[in-house]
Amino acid sequence: MRLKIVRGSVEYENGDKWKGEFVDGQPGGQGKHTFADGDVYEGRLVDGAPNGSGKMKYAAGGEFNYYRGDWENGKLHGNGTLKWIDGSMYVGEFQRQNLHGTGKMRYSNGGVYEGRWEDGKPNGVGKMEYAAGRKVKYYEGEWVNGKQHGYGTMKWVDGSVHAGEWLNGRRHGNGTCTYTDGRVYTGAWANGKKHGSGIMTEANGDELKQEYNHGQLLSSKRVATLSNGPPSQCPRIGNAVNDMFLLNEDYTTCDICMERFSFDRNTEYDNVKKRLPVLSKSCDHWCCHGCVLKEQTRRAGLAEDGASPTWIPCMKCRSEDAFCPSEPRYDRRLIDMLSSSIPVRGCFYRCGKR
Repeated sequence: MRLKIVRGSVEYENGDKWKGEFVDGQPGGQGKHTFADGDVYEGRLVDGAPNGSGKMKYAAGGEFNYYRGDWENGKLHGNGTLKWIDGSMYVGEFQRQNLHGTGKMRYSNGGVYEGRWEDGKPNGVGKMEYAAGRKVKYYEGEWVNGKQHGYGTMKWVDGSVHAGEWLNGRRHGNGTCTYTDGRVYTGAWANGKKHGSGIMTEANGDELKQEYNHGQLLSSKRVATLSNGPPSQCPRIGNAVNDMFLLNEDYTTCDICMERFSFDRNTEYDNVKKRLPVLSKSCDHWCCHGCVLKEQTRRAGLAEDGASPTWIPCMKCRSEDAFCPSEPRYDRRLIDMLSSSIPVRGCFYRCGKR
């Protein structure tokens, strides 16, 4: 039996109007439905409800401006574009009236989220680029119910970056945070704060093993890693015999006080600890930690406010910012050699000799 399709218009008792096609005497097919509240739908009707492709222009005073896309049984379903009154706009997939699937949302404040959605919220993998003026630049990773949850990477406006596990929008689990000053912390987090064990790698490569309790630092101990020593010192370090380097005597003493370096890292006596060799950050010289502390004390006495300097220049060449008394850069490879008296194969300094 063939359906009879005609064009016409009808006005209902509730104030709704339909102008378009009729199928067997009922509104159906292509047309325009003007609702009593001011909403206007243009598209296809099936059994009296929007189905297929169509556009809804919403009345003033509501939450939405318009929707253009796919419909199923009167609900947003399929691919489409939804625009809010405040200017926000979503382009992507819908399921039974909800943002669901893959889509891109441009918020009225300038933020942009692109990725997976479920029941109207970011769920799955996606990237949020935050609006100008926010401390966070972007987050890219996993989401659950609109919050960072799972593995992801967040970058702040100042350049800091955290890559790791998240729980309900906070850093939680294992993660690595790279700070703008060059430090890198890798360890455990809980509720957005460092919690448990971790390693802080300083900008110069030194490592600190740290323990935290909900963001409060409990302990910080330097890890015995081998550092690069002063450059261009191979002739002074020792003589190569069968490609094995042996220390010269003058390399085992401080350039300032001329006392022999200590190699006992674990001693409880400060006077022995002060004999540990310390590398300069800004020149080729080195000395014992005790001489660095003495120079700091001397400079504090000369200062008008009596404050101790954080960095002091080299005592030999006066190179600026050479030593940090509170965080000495110990020559750990030399300490190892002094303690073992075993020759080392190849030059371990920056001259590159092997």
